[in-house]
Amino acid sequence: MKKESPRQLIRFCIIGMLNGGITYISLFFFSHIVGLSVPMSNFIGYLIVLVHSYIWSRAWIFKPSDGRLLKEFALFTLTFLIAYTLQFITFYSLTEFAGISKYWANLVSLVVFGGTNFVVNKRYTFKHKS
Repeated sequence: MKKESPRQLIRFCIIGMLNGGITYISLFFFSHIVGLSVPMSNFIGYLIVLVHSYIWSRAWIFKPSDGRLLKEFALFTLTFLIAYTLQFITFYSLTEFAGISKYWANLVSLVVFGGTNFVVNKRYTFKHKS
C-alpha cells in the first residue's frame, strides 16, 4: 500500500459517511414524504451521491488524474454505475428475498457500493501516471 493510500481511504470513508447520510435522508424523504417507491427513492439518493462523491473525490480524496475532466467524469460515472448495480442487487435481494428492513439493507449495500467504488476509482479513474 502506497503512503497516500491510508490517507485516501480515511478521506474516502469520511465522504462515504456523508454519502451514507445523504442516501438515508433521500430514502426516507422520497419514500415517506414524496411517496415514491423504495427502489426509485434509493436510485435518486445515489444520483445525488454521484455528484457529491465526484466533487470530493476530485478535490480532496484522489486529486485529478490528468486534467481531462470529461474522460475522468465518464470513468467515475461508469464506476458509479457498476458499484450501484452491485449495491442495488444486494439491496433488492436483502429487502425482497431475505425480508431485511430497507434501512439495514441500505447499510449492507453501502459497504458493497463503497468498496467497489474506492478500489475501481483508485486504480482506474484517478490513476496517476508514474
